[in-house]
Amino acid sequence: MKEKQRISTGGGQSLAAENPFEGLAARAFPAGTAAQPAKAAESIGAVKKTARGRLELRRETGGRGGKTVTTLRGEGFLNVCPQQLEDYCKRFKAQAGCGGARKGHELEFQGDCRDRAELFFAEQGFRVVRAGG
Repeated sequence: MKEKQRISTGGGQSLAAENPFEGLAARAFPAGTAAQPAKAAESIGAVKKTARGRLELRRETGGRGGKTVTTLRGEGFLNVCPQQLEDYCKRFKAQAGCGGARKGHELEFQGDCRDRAELFFAEQGFRVVRAGG
């Protein structure tokens, strides 16, 4: 039976000799470039917060046995990851003292909490538009 040739994962001196970044020196870069990515990340967060998109805010009762539900949906939530939507939902529920859930790219909250939802999501950078009745 043939033995398989194995590649060493121990590192050692051979790894240092093959390092493609070994030739880079700190003096080759202008001063202050290492601190710029952190500043850029802060400024990107500020820019994104002001232009997150449009959300439709509705009060619905249809198909829920007469119970009132406040829904938020729209293009503003299409570019937001599901974990971030869950975070928005959790924070709003804690602030407003209501129940709710995320369903796809839509948030549903129990009761008529349109005023509080409009203020909360406007603070998050969304353009909230009241739709329906």
